[in-house]
Amino acid sequence: SAAPYRVHTRRVRREPIGFVRAVRGRYHVDRIGDAQAISHLILPEISQKAGFCGSIVAVDDRTGDTFSLSLWTSEAASAANVSSGWFREQVAKFDSIYVAPPVRYDFTQCVHVEGKPGLLPPLP
Repeated sequence: SAAPYRVHTRRVRREPIGFVRAVRGRYHVDRIGDAQAISHLILPEISQKAGFCGSIVAVDDRTGDTFSLSLWTSEAASAANVSSGWFREQVAKFDSIYVAPPVRYDFTQCVHVEGKPGLLPPLP
C-alpha cells in the first residue's frame, strides 16, 4: 500500500541550518493537485532567497493535512523573507485551497541529520 505522505525534498545549498519555519494546515482534499502545482512554482523562487537552505513539504492525500518546513541559515534571514511581504504573498496563493488559515511556527533550535545518499527518489 502507498505511504500516507508524499514527501518532496530538494537540497538547495549546503549551509548550516540555524532556523526553521514550519507551516501546518489542511487543504481541501479535492484541491491537493492545485496546491502541488502552486508549490512547484514557488520552490524555484524561494531557492533564490538569501539565507534559504531548503524545504520539505508533506501532504496526506486522505485528509488534506499539510506540513511544510523551510530551513534558513538564521532567524534574521527568515524574518527578512517574512517582513518583505514575500512569505504572505505565497501563502495567499493557497487561500482558496486551505480549509482554514494555516498556522506558522518558528523554531530557533535545529538538528539536521542526513540519511544515506540516494535514499530519496529524484524529484520530477
